[in-house]
Amino acid sequence: MSQSAWGPALRAHYQQQTPPRRLAVWFAGTALAIVAWGLCWAGFVTTILNAPLAAVAATPHVAGTYVVGCYVLLLGSAAWTWFRLERGNWDELGASLKPGRARQAGVGLLVGLLSLAGLLGIELQAGLLSLTAPSQPLWPGVLPWVGLACLFAASEECLFRGFIYRMLRRGMGAWGSATVSAALYAVAHVLKADVLSAPPWLPLLGLALAGLFLARLTERLGHFWGAAGIHAGWLALFIPLDQLRCLVAPSEYVGLTGGGYPLGGALGMACVLALWWGSHHWWTPNAPGEKVG
Repeated sequence: MSQSAWGPALRAHYQQQTPPRRLAVWFAGTALAIVAWGLCWAGFVTTILNAPLAAVAATPHVAGTYVVGCYVLLLGSAAWTWFRLERGNWDELGASLKPGRARQAGVGLLVGLLSLAGLLGIELQAGLLSLTAPSQPLWPGVLPWVGLACLFAASEECLFRGFIYRMLRRGMGAWGSATVSAALYAVAHVLKADVLSAPPWLPLLGLALAGLFLARLTERLGHFWGAAGIHAGWLALFIPLDQLRCLVAPSEYVGLTGGGYPLGGALGMACVLALWWGSHHWWTPNAPGEKVG
């Protein structure tokens, strides 16, 4: 077989597989790319900075370049797979900005901000959280993260409720694809060491519930911009507070507060369930034809 024929042959073999299997192939290839990127990044920064890897990883701005690289690899490989191999388009991905979607994203942003602010306020009043002096000034160290929160939220929604959800949706039912994508979303977040505190399964369950809610909202609206708005609202408040290190969550209340992730605790799950119920009252699809599937 000539070299020029390899591409169409591989694409034809790929398209003969079931959507979940095609997604597994994407996961495997992207994981290898991220491992290779991590090795290259570690060797480069330790050589340039002439410091051990542990010291480099403890520097937020330097370590952030690795995270940004991972985001680029994930989104880039997802885009290449969706547009080149799956032959999908922006509308099928739920990413096109049709009339009304910007307003729904704005409503989501407001809902996300108010819901998390209310949750943290209740936990502070109940003594489950405490406030300490900020570890750094608001500017320039923290406030730029508010803008980045919107970028992070949009990229994660594009990946989890866009690419992964739509890939699964082509071979599974709405609830099945929502459940699997939510589980992957939760696992990806609790890989952070400080979240794996007792009981370790509770943050996983809380984040999976949040992912399931966002996936079902995406199914209902026919796009992920409403989910991206809520996600951005959560991050726009949580990331600055996390960077300021001004919220202290005692370990004895981690089951209620979720430790490193407010939505990972029992109260956070109650908040998500309330949003899920409320979303049926303040959001309706733009048109019946925009429903997924």
